[in-house]
This record gives sequence, structure tokens and C-alpha cells, in this order.
Amino acid sequence: MKPSFPSIQKQLNLAPSIRMIVPATILKEFSAELSESQFYFIHLLVSKAADSGKALHSFHSLRLDFLVKQLGSKPRERQIKGLIDMGVVAVQTNQEGKETYEPGKRAKAYQLTERYRLDIKNDKLTTYYSKAGSTLSKRLMTLRLNQKNISLEANPLIEREYEWLKNMSFDEDKAREFQDDFEQSGVRGSKPYTRQASLRLESDITVLSQLSTGDFTFNYNGSRLTTSVCNAMKQMRECIMDDKGNYFIELDLRSSQLVFLCKAVLVAYENDITMNIKRHLEKFIQDDIDITTDSIGTHSDTAMFIKHVIYGDIYRELQINDNEYHEDWIEFDKNTASKGFTIASDKAYDTSRVDYKPIVLKQLLFNYYTRKQNIPTIAKAFSESYPSIERFLMSIADESQSHKRSSDLANVTQSYEGYFFHKLALDKLQEAFPDRDFYTVHDCIGVPEDIAEEAGILLNKALESHLGISADIEMIRWD
Repeated sequence: MKPSFPSIQKQLNLAPSIRMIVPATILKEFSAELSESQFYFIHLLVSKAADSGKALHSFHSLRLDFLVKQLGSKPRERQIKGLIDMGVVAVQTNQEGKETYEPGKRAKAYQLTERYRLDIKNDKLTTYYSKAGSTLSKRLMTLRLNQKNISLEANPLIEREYEWLKNMSFDEDKAREFQDDFEQSGVRGSKPYTRQASLRLESDITVLSQLSTGDFTFNYNGSRLTTSVCNAMKQMRECIMDDKGNYFIELDLRSSQLVFLCKAVLVAYENDITMNIKRHLEKFIQDDIDITTDSIGTHSDTAMFIKHVIYGDIYRELQINDNEYHEDWIEFDKNTASKGFTIASDKAYDTSRVDYKPIVLKQLLFNYYTRKQNIPTIAKAFSESYPSIERFLMSIADESQSHKRSSDLANVTQSYEGYFFHKLALDKLQEAFPDRDFYTVHDCIGVPEDIAEEAGILLNKALESHLGISADIEMIRWD
């Protein structure tokens, strides 16, 4: 006799409340006037403002199909217009006062008005909860279920990751100890305490405590898997345990996106790919290739870039070039000129490596089609040091038909990265440890601490087989 499972409708009736982060002033002024869906839209804008890396006054594009899934039918008319009329939200307009929306090309863009953005700036945020089983709670639970089902249908291989997550438990006592330390010390690692981070931490505790229910974010977009575990703070992931009571250690691939950029560049070079670059590169997702090869020329700028990625610290090297860059050339004769600099090997810069990494990704990998002037020094230095890499990046962006033209490069590198982690790496781990559970966070794998050393050796061997990077280098390791 088959076990009975609760119907979808019964599950939805038990849909958990939604925890939203909103400006304290809005909750104080409009708590009795706004619907749950309107508060959720405000929560979306707060999240965009805090996490996008853009200036606080920036507008954020939100596609209609996305809003329908989150807010229900006719979201602009039923939810957003009222917020605009109240002066809580503004929609982006051009100099003529017309909305910048273009059907099929540009989504409407929104921001909180200045009065309420100040709450974000001044760290005056608070939480608002929907009712359990409310229309909003049911809608978002339905969205999570649909995303999970569509993801598993699109890529059945990741079902094992969904099942592994359901097997995991969460040490709330350990998490609360970290929370107390965070709030009393005022720091989380190298980052200062903020009200938003504190609220997010509380949300992580709630979500990770319910993994066994199977109701959590599990969304595969064709190249990258995002889960509630991915979205959680690293300190909260350190509180996850397997069914044997082991905590997890995360094994990271150093400079992962740049490693797989090297694969893309070498594939393009060796196969003479100069047109329809994204489409052709996607044919090589599963191909093994030795990116340490000298087929491109040992002393070429491409070879030097790959060597810095594999054998050095590419982010440190780019930071040095950025900070020491100057535009003056020393001329030896009419055909010869040079430039250079000398610095102490241990010279420190104001920006940490962790904080410098997103600058590299934004200014070098994904920003060629937007800037026409005020070129940052990191891009000027990169252009002089690695012109062949720059030409590749510009070519794939120039060809893109996407509204966000950087998405083609992101899709390629993430597809390469995803194949390695979700297929090759997990296959090796599952073969060696068939009764153990693992999780992925884009460019790393969480493994039970009692097998972390053996797992690291296996993963580095898998990387060597796939990309030719010697396992002895230990590109994959824990911090």
C-alpha cells in the first residue's frame, strides 16, 4: 500500500508566513493601509537596493512575468499603483516625464522614494510577517514548488541534491550563539553589524530549520542552481549537519569564474570560434580540455593570464595593476616605448581581496557594453596587460542579443562551472561516499567534516582530469 501524502491544497493551507524586511517608517505610517502583497513589493525593492551594488537612488527593473508570479495578476494596477499614489514608490521616467518602459525590451523600473530610502541608509529596517496560509504565503509556496518541479524536470541530475538537502538538520543553538556574538561584538567576520544583516540572519535560521519539509528555494535556471542554502550566510551554513551529526566544510575552487573563463577562451582559440561565440562555446560544456597547454604560445598575454589564474593570485595581480596604473610611457625611440612600476611584494591596499573580487567581475567581465567614458583604471590596466582576453570579452558582449548583454558570458562560464560541480565533482564524491550527503554553493561544495580531506583530494583530481590543472596545486580547498 502506497504511503499517503497530503494534497497540494492541504500543503498550501499550511503555507508558512513570509518574513519581509521593510523600512521602519513605512510600517509605522501604513501598517493598516497596505496589503501583504504591497509590503512584499516594498521588501523586493529593499532587497534590490541593499544587494545590487548600485547607488541607493538607483531604479530597479522588474519584469511583469516576475511580478505576476510574486504579486498575482495585474500587479501594477492592483498593488504598485497604490504605492506610487501614496508617494512610497516611484517609477523611472525620462526627461519628458514618460516611463522608460519599452514592451518586449525594457521592463519598468522602480525605487522607494527618498524619504523611505533614508531608512535603508540609516539602517532603520524592521520585519513584517504575512499570515500563515494567506494568499501571499500560498502564492509564494506555489512558486517555490513550481520552480523545484521545473528545475528537476529540466535537469534530473540535480534531484540528488534536493534529496540531500532534505536529509540535513540545523543546529539552531549554534546559530543563536553566533547571532548573540554578532549582535554584541558588532562584527560578522570583517563586516560590521547592520540591522538588515541581523534580520537576514533571523530569516536564515527560520528557513534552514525547515529543510526536512522540502519547502525551500530550489531553482535551476539552465546554468546555475540556487537554493535556500546558497542564499544563507556562510556562518549559518556552518550550522548545518548531516544525518550522522557532522557539520559541513566548504571546499572552494579558487577564482572559479576566471578558471572557467580560461576554459572558454582556450576553447574559442583552439576551435577558431569568432562568430556566434556563445552558441559554439556551449557545445563544449562537457569537454575535458587542458587549459595549461602552451598551444596559445607560452609568452602570449592569454597564456600569462591563465598562469596568473592557476598558479598565482589573479585578484591580487589585477589589484596591483589597478592601483599602480599610470598612462605615461617611456619612449626609447619612435617605435619603442615601455611603462612599468616597482612595489613591495607585501604592499597592502585599502580594499580587501574579498571586496575587490566583485569589482573585477563587474568592471572587467560584465561591463564593456555600458561604459563609453570615465573608463576605470582597472579596465585600462587590463586592456594593456591582457588585450587578447579583453577582445574575447568584448566580442561575446557585442554579439549578445540579450537586453543584459553580459548575460551571454555569464551563462557560458556558469554552465562550465555548473557541469563541473553538479556532475563531475558530485559523481566522484557519490562514488567514493555513496551513503553521504553534500550541497553545492555555485563554486564550492559542502562536505561532511569527517571526510573533508579525502573529498578535497578527490575534487582536485577531478579538476585535473577536466581542465589539466595539477591536483598538487590544490585549487580546491577550504579556507
